[in-house]
Amino acid sequence: LLNKIDLVPGEDDLKRVEERIRSINKFAPIQRSTNSNIDVNKVLNIGAFDLKRTLEMDPEFLDTEGEHVHDQSVTSIGINADGDVDLGLFSAWLETLLRDNGADLFRIKGVLSVKDVPHQYVYHAVHMIYTGKFMERWQPDEPRTCKLTFIGKNLDHDGLRAAFTDCLANEANYNKLISSFRFALGDAVECNTGEGWVRGTVIKHLYREQGMHPSFLAPYQVKLDEGSLIYVPMDTNECCRAPAVLTPPAPPS
Repeated sequence: LLNKIDLVPGEDDLKRVEERIRSINKFAPIQRSTNSNIDVNKVLNIGAFDLKRTLEMDPEFLDTEGEHVHDQSVTSIGINADGDVDLGLFSAWLETLLRDNGADLFRIKGVLSVKDVPHQYVYHAVHMIYTGKFMERWQPDEPRTCKLTFIGKNLDHDGLRAAFTDCLANEANYNKLISSFRFALGDAVECNTGEGWVRGTVIKHLYREQGMHPSFLAPYQVKLDEGSLIYVPMDTNECCRAPAVLTPPAPPS
């Protein structure tokens, strides 16, 4: 969005600015505006990110070994892993990472193979701004692998590798997550249904319904005492708690 064009002396000056923009990204459409007055349909939901165009512009976008850092205070790390990630585990980790360390994370990029999804998940982040999207399908003879690149200051290389390994879709990682939950299978709980607290029993850990986005992973599925099934979106007291213990009345004196 090329804004405040009313302050530019002439058309030749505007063209020079646009040429400079195109030298950075020749694929980016340029919209001129004054006072940011622009049709939102020209800037939202326009499918601006395209993996093929990105690779044409930056052939090393998916190359975790291709980053060259010139500032010695900045480091980069590439992570390659075979197999699938659980997007729920990955999204939860990345959300925390960006929240706590976003100022030092200059760029994150890569492609993930997501469990039970036939398409590549392409993501890109700058500081705390993150975008991710399912793109091309994995080909039948194409190895399903994950590639990540981090560029930033004060990067904990070993910590990042270990944290990403915890996002892989395997039994060990699921059991590790379950061990952190407050309630075991069979435990009695009270769930906040939005219409009050209702008693029930935990019948499943790590619940995900068909049709849910793969980035969502509920800690519990609960069977309510009245027979219906619900899922608990977060393992917090606001969503699910231990049943209240009723104190019997004191005997008459």
